[in-house]
Amino acid sequence: MSRFFSSHFFPVAVLLIPFLTSLAQAAAEDFWTSPVWTEKEEIPFPELTPLTYEEKESWYGSHFWKGSDWSRIGKGWFHPGTNTPAVLTFTAPKDGNASIRGNVRKLHLDGNDGILAEIRTNSQVLWEGKVEPKDSVGIMHDLQLTLKKNDRLHFVVKSGPTIFCDTTAWDPEIVYESETAGGAETSEGAKTTRRSEIFKASDGFGVNEKQVLLDPRKPLSHWSYSLEKTRPQTLSAAPEELALLRDTLKEAVAQGHEMPKDAQLWKMLLLEWKRDDAPGQVFLTGNAGERQNDAVLASAGKHLGTGLRLYEALEKDLSALSEKEAEYLKLAGTKLKELSAEFVKWSASDPPNRGDCVKLYFQTRIWKRALIFSNPLIRKCGQILFVKRKPTSYDHLVMQYFGWRAQRGGSGLFILKEPGTSLACEDILKGKMDGGNIADPCLSWDGKKVLFSYVEIGENSVRFPWKNAWTPKVPNEQEEDHREYYHLYEVNVDGTGLRQLTQGHYEDLMPAYLPDGSIVFVSSRRKGHPRCFWWGFGERWTNYTVHKMGPNGEDVKPLSWHETNEWYPTVAHDGQIFYARWDYIDRDAVTHQNLWSMRPDGTNPSAVWGNASLDIFCAFQAKPVPNSRKWILTASAHHACTGGSLVLLDPSAAKDGPGALERLTPEIPFPEAETNDIPRFYASPWPLSEDLYLVSYSPWRLEFEPKATRDEALGIYVLDRFGNRELLYRDPKIGSDSPQPLAARKRPPVIPSFLPEDPKDEGRFFIQDIYQGLGEDVKRGSIKELRVVQIFPKTTLTANEPPIGLAGEENGRAVLGTVPVEPDGSVNFIAPARKPILFQALNEKGEAYQIMRTLTYLQPGEEIACIGCHEDRTSTAGGNSP
Repeated sequence: MSRFFSSHFFPVAVLLIPFLTSLAQAAAEDFWTSPVWTEKEEIPFPELTPLTYEEKESWYGSHFWKGSDWSRIGKGWFHPGTNTPAVLTFTAPKDGNASIRGNVRKLHLDGNDGILAEIRTNSQVLWEGKVEPKDSVGIMHDLQLTLKKNDRLHFVVKSGPTIFCDTTAWDPEIVYESETAGGAETSEGAKTTRRSEIFKASDGFGVNEKQVLLDPRKPLSHWSYSLEKTRPQTLSAAPEELALLRDTLKEAVAQGHEMPKDAQLWKMLLLEWKRDDAPGQVFLTGNAGERQNDAVLASAGKHLGTGLRLYEALEKDLSALSEKEAEYLKLAGTKLKELSAEFVKWSASDPPNRGDCVKLYFQTRIWKRALIFSNPLIRKCGQILFVKRKPTSYDHLVMQYFGWRAQRGGSGLFILKEPGTSLACEDILKGKMDGGNIADPCLSWDGKKVLFSYVEIGENSVRFPWKNAWTPKVPNEQEEDHREYYHLYEVNVDGTGLRQLTQGHYEDLMPAYLPDGSIVFVSSRRKGHPRCFWWGFGERWTNYTVHKMGPNGEDVKPLSWHETNEWYPTVAHDGQIFYARWDYIDRDAVTHQNLWSMRPDGTNPSAVWGNASLDIFCAFQAKPVPNSRKWILTASAHHACTGGSLVLLDPSAAKDGPGALERLTPEIPFPEAETNDIPRFYASPWPLSEDLYLVSYSPWRLEFEPKATRDEALGIYVLDRFGNRELLYRDPKIGSDSPQPLAARKRPPVIPSFLPEDPKDEGRFFIQDIYQGLGEDVKRGSIKELRVVQIFPKTTLTANEPPIGLAGEENGRAVLGTVPVEPDGSVNFIAPARKPILFQALNEKGEAYQIMRTLTYLQPGEEIACIGCHEDRTSTAGGNSP
């Protein structure tokens, strides 16, 4: 055997070394010579439809240009349509540096959602601002740009969810600078001062209203008036920007940076950086004024700060890295320190030229990315499973998960092969399901199978994109087959073994494996309708709640008997099920979709956090943090799709209020709870530790009902606690979300059920002391009885039909009976199982001292005990003890 290795194997190895070296050299040459670095993109303009001039009617002091859907532009004012933004376009008459100045403010000081204003050059967003409904002062803009002849500047006003009272004052002006700073020199040597050339939108109206606006068809007119029919495309990368990035990368490799592999990834990174930090979203093609230099330097300083904070944290423990990996991490940290010193020097003096500022920014982003991917948790993460899908056609917390609102095309389960290095990914399903919509993948504990929801959508099915979101389809169960509903599927990670687990006229959603191999999910099988909508959404506007089934789709049964929707069941480290519940019994309909828990047999439903808090309206997509008692979740909105700010929650710190929360993305407000102005958002976080997370992220605005999120909004990123975010994957045509490591996970313990085998359809409540939690002002002996009230599901489609209660949108309910409170405060009684019930503490007159304002329920045979009324959930007395 030794002779075999010495005489045969060793020469082969010697021959392989130069062969592999030549392959590496070829790969490097391919990277530097890739056409990505030199190809020029042609970004189409958004589709605009010209407005027509209204000369008979006057509005806000002038005649105006008008289109469908209330899109209007008059002398110094705009009014958007519901789904057709009003667009004033300036076509540059010549090359030159110019200032774009103006003030955007509300004229009609009413309404409830304000407007969004944008300035675009060609199809790139240069500036945007939100103007609140009653903001008569508004916001200013003063942009410095280098314009080429025939460049187009679009001044765009968009509505919020509604167009009521959206008339907005805006009279932008474009001021071309003098071509020579000291004046132009004549042939005689004398200097003359050139005036700036000013183009003001309102000048086109003239003094005499008969002159009205300049006709955009005339060649001398620089202004045109349109409504926007299609959304603008994404950013493009200028050739000079790509060239500088490539040269900066070459220098970094010479200094020890790992050889990059995927030029397309680095081009996409450049576009990400432009969205995040570039003044006017151009690095090198704008006016090279001091304000632009200062802005680029400030962006570099921001990333140096977050990068160095990460380095300080990683440097404390390098034990998980090999010697080579540790040296690379130290190199990245050292380069960031050197760049930080250069930044400090430049900040204290006149900034250098524009190219040097941008190069410093590029160097900072390159080395910070190297540092982030030196993190041992990312290196250990390996390949990543994620889903590509178009978002719902209607942004609403409930509506987003109906199959009849899903959008067809491009959906699939993907594996990102080399996260952080390449965009290369594999479609597990090989395009088998791209004619429908996939959602919420869940990897099995051993990492070998994937559960997911899927709705098949026919080619001719009518879906409602953003421009028609108020036009609902009215589905009818009797006329539709099962393909129009989300159902649960399972597949092996290699693409084999695809099978459908559920079927029927139900929405089956958000599956997760339980430790014993069974599956928890939410389903609309119990029917019932939310209390606040209307007949136009049809009979399929139904509640979905937590259910459970066997590993092959057998033995489907409800775990929850709640009266309205629930979302995102997942498994805690101790084996319990955590999920979000919509609670609006005798209170506001919008503010409480927070975190609850139950045992895997559906017993002991308990509020975990937020049921009496207004900090976050929707605590969605909660996931347990490894080796921690904390949870990561998305702070989301009621009237939008799931997305918003990310939060770490420690339920042991507080059961309500901000004391249990740590904002991981403080730059993004809590949607709807704090504001509806959410210019970018996160979703579907997956924690790798308390400090590091896989996330999906959108650099575009979170849209609110009735609009829809952009198809391509979400991409896959890594985010850390120090404020660093780096792109892993993005498809410019379709969203990517729900990232998770393609690896086995520790299986939580199986929690046994103590329910009897053949129980009656009833259970027992035992309250040890009803006075615990009622407050110190409640005298012992004053509470005489406990009233037990059943809540009925809503069976009609429209809110307040029939009207129930003075508050409106109330539940139907019935008193099941009253039970006595014993002198020691204890209460012990039997109640029907599988019924949503609440309690009222009564005084001697039968008056309710306290009303539950939520509900609970019993599984058949369940016995549940608690300390008192509204007691601390961490001190419960338990139930069904063995």
